[in-house]
Amino acid sequence: MFFLLLCLRREESQLVNVSNISGLAKTNPIISFSLVILLLSMAGIPPFAGFFTKFYVFTYAIEQGFLYLAIIGIIFSVVSAYYYLKIIKTMYLEDSNDELSSSLDKKQSLVVVISAMIMLLFVFYGDSLIKVINNIYI
Repeated sequence: MFFLLLCLRREESQLVNVSNISGLAKTNPIISFSLVILLLSMAGIPPFAGFFTKFYVFTYAIEQGFLYLAIIGIIFSVVSAYYYLKIIKTMYLEDSNDELSSSLDKKQSLVVVISAMIMLLFVFYGDSLIKVINNIYI
């Protein structure tokens, strides 16, 4: 996700504000949809992989007696979710007059899309993946 944001350009200058990403959904819908999937996973929105990762980390922290760390982690997760959702809102709901370009070539775009598709597969096959991982490590 960060790789993709670093490759986006507007008028040959790198994006520095969230408002600079406005209109990405209209100019490049596949990349913007991939970015949405990655952002939702990083925000910890169920049923994406990021939710289960955060859930297991916070559960383990509580089991080990680090309740205060789990609470702090949950608070910061909520704060970060606000900013991730703000990026999604900006991409889809705000219009821009300037053309947003990308320095991604086809291979790099393919990596971004495949990463998003792997996250999307976790939505449908997450239970099976969790069972396999639990059988390996437990």
